[in-house]
Amino acid sequence: MKQSTLHLVSSVLCAIALILWAGCGKDDVSSKYKEELAKIKSLGEPTTFAGLNTWHKAVPAAKNSALAYLETRKSIPPHGPVDNAYSRAQHGWKRSKNYNPSALRIHPTLMPSARAKLIAHKAHIDQLLNFYSTSPANQPARFPADWNNGWSTVLPHLAWLATDAELLIMRSRIFADAGNAGEAIRSILAVHRLAHLLDGEPSVVSIYQQQGRIFGRADEQIERLLNQFALNEAQLLALHQSIASFNVPTQYANAFIGERCLVIAGEQIARNGSSAELLKIDKGRTLMEKELVQHLKNRSVAGRDLDMMLFLEFHNSMIKLFKSGYPQLPASHEKYSENVKTLARISEIKELISGKTNPKYILSSMLLRAFTKETEKKSRNWQWSLQQQLAGTAIAIERYRLANRALPQSLNQLVPQFLSALPVDPYSEGKTLRYAAGANGSFMLSSIESDNQKPKHPHPAPDIYTFGVNPALRGR
Repeated sequence: MKQSTLHLVSSVLCAIALILWAGCGKDDVSSKYKEELAKIKSLGEPTTFAGLNTWHKAVPAAKNSALAYLETRKSIPPHGPVDNAYSRAQHGWKRSKNYNPSALRIHPTLMPSARAKLIAHKAHIDQLLNFYSTSPANQPARFPADWNNGWSTVLPHLAWLATDAELLIMRSRIFADAGNAGEAIRSILAVHRLAHLLDGEPSVVSIYQQQGRIFGRADEQIERLLNQFALNEAQLLALHQSIASFNVPTQYANAFIGERCLVIAGEQIARNGSSAELLKIDKGRTLMEKELVQHLKNRSVAGRDLDMMLFLEFHNSMIKLFKSGYPQLPASHEKYSENVKTLARISEIKELISGKTNPKYILSSMLLRAFTKETEKKSRNWQWSLQQQLAGTAIAIERYRLANRALPQSLNQLVPQFLSALPVDPYSEGKTLRYAAGANGSFMLSSIESDNQKPKHPHPAPDIYTFGVNPALRGR
């Protein structure tokens, strides 16, 4: 599996926060801000809403897999079947004392309503499976989103993709429980195809949907499948290649380039635009509340530029780290060590990130508090990186078992035949995932972060920081 996984360690927060603007006079701060915008443009990256529409490249209709996907939704009746029976059954199961969402098989109380739901949506599911079969995985996608609307841009396809992924995962579980591993796997591969439709979409909410409600839930089902079946090499390889096809750092870099553009362009309208223009890009006052807008307008040009300079340098540093991925990150730590002794206003910047207000940095301090969450251990990019590593490594172990009729004694034995390099644990500063083989043919992969969790469920693994396979559960 390619090591495209993003590795962010605890010191990255300081690395990003401290490799920032060390100070410049008010006389030339505006020119410095213009220089920063020019640098972004020189990279071919957007700073205006129109530029974001262009940067999020158009795709010819005949080759646009997003449009092909939207065609599948035309099979849904205007007032499609309501899944009240399944919703009621699921709600009752969640309230029961024995509730375990990670259980291998669908609970008996849910099975009748789950089957009924699949029957009700059969036409649409067939369309989704046909889309997976006929739409190449590397075919580009571009949903008809108009980024000229700024923060008010409507992205209805996010909810549709999540709903369709849930249908396919339910289909996978039902076929798996019936003993049909082939159809169960086909459903998961179709889910991955849906997730790829969001590749390159310049929005953080898009990547959250891609990771959490689509890839993450498919990953849970892959773990169930490895515990339910002894899959053959072709099946394992198909899953392995599909998991490895996601480039987590690139996805996050694209999303934050888009978010940076929204802030730059939105702040410019807040400075000089009319109320109507501001309402168009921020209908719900998501970011630009009236009081904030008035404050931005009342400040001097130099004051506004000073605020945006801090935001840009922070945001640019984060994008650079996302672009670099794991192998290059040690260099950023060295750079941090070199700069920490010379940078001015270190304490001021730390205070901003910790939540203390500063009248000079009202906008950037608000944004810094939001974006620094992406460098914390609970951030979704860390979790997605780990999920990808765990699932890919578990499949590599199963492929090794199939070829050698035994488990590997260490993960080193998987390289290079089954893995291109040792799998990295994003939570342990570049160290390898932990691997423990059991006497009965079971094994457990885990992150060091699993030590800080309280396991909620017994199997297939106790939490998202572990991945366990036990052949003794197969065939039950």
